Amino acid sequence: MHNKLTLATIAILGSALFSIISLATLSATTSQVTPKVLAAKGTSTYNATTTTGISTINTAMLGKPYFEAKGKTIGTRIIDVSNGPPKIEYTFLFSGMMNGVNVTATETALVSFRSNGTGYGVGQGIIMANDGEVATYNGQGYGQTTTVGTTIVHGLHIYSTTSTGKLAFLNKIVGIEEYDLDTMGNVTVKEWAWK
Repeated sequence: MHNKLTLATIAILGSALFSIISLATLSATTSQVTPKVLAAKGTSTYNATTTTGISTINTAMLGKPYFEAKGKTIGTRIIDVSNGPPKIEYTFLFSGMMNGVNVTATETALVSFRSNGTGYGVGQGIIMANDGEVATYNGQGYGQTTTVGTTIVHGLHIYSTTSTGKLAFLNKIVGIEEYDLDTMGNVTVKEWAWK
């Protein structure tokens, strides 16, 4: 019962964070975040757009990213094009540094595309450290294509690991992510900890 309650609490927390991130992302069309979101973030200023016209997450309060990686889209599969919005499955392979540890990550995400050109994705992945430690995660995100054809995705990851080593910290955080995907399938990932 205790584990189920904890997982339910984490799921609710993740959904609430995703709602805040999505609200901030959706507000990019007006170049402002609503006052309620600003109050929730504890800040009075917010740079809502980049030179590409896509909103970015105000990460100043979150500090330095604990995960930075580069990777590539290694698989694409059409799931459905006849029942509602198109759904495409993507698989990514990343390598980088997570809290000072060299890691590789593999992620598969199912993305549903909307008529306004945005996409909503739900995925899962596995992180493997060079020393053999392993962590898994589930995530969700919201993406938009920029005016130059790249895609920026904002979302979150909820981790699980049995590690007692360097990846054990993942059990105590929600990861707030930003993915930048170029037109050649290259991906840059940054992730900050919401503790």
